[in-house]
Amino acid sequence: MIGLLLKRAAGSFGWEAFTVGAVAAVAARPLVRPALVTLVKAGMTAQETIADVVQKTQVEMAAVRAEQAAVQEEMAARQAAADAAAGVPSQADLSALLAELQALRAEVAQIRSSATDTHTSEQL
Repeated sequence: MIGLLLKRAAGSFGWEAFTVGAVAAVAARPLVRPALVTLVKAGMTAQETIADVVQKTQVEMAAVRAEQAAVQEEMAARQAAADAAAGVPSQADLSALLAELQALRAEVAQIRSSATDTHTSEQL
């Protein structure tokens, strides 16, 4: 059949080529259509399977993330309890100490400036 088509490619196509093409189209239709239907069904099944796997993976990842968050919270609580037992100040205590230190620095700066002003006025 390919030989016949190659011979005819150089010249004009005739009824023989048309007949061969028509017979091939009619004869192949019962074979090709079921194969195409099977391929489409397989593709749809694969798509549904992949969608199910993605959904299950998302659910499992959410569960793993929730479990991880719970473990981290538990570890943080244990660390805070251990720090409190060891006398380590908490973050709130450190923030309060920092605020008090800043207030004292401001007060010292004010006292120094007033002492400098007093010393300067005494010299005049």
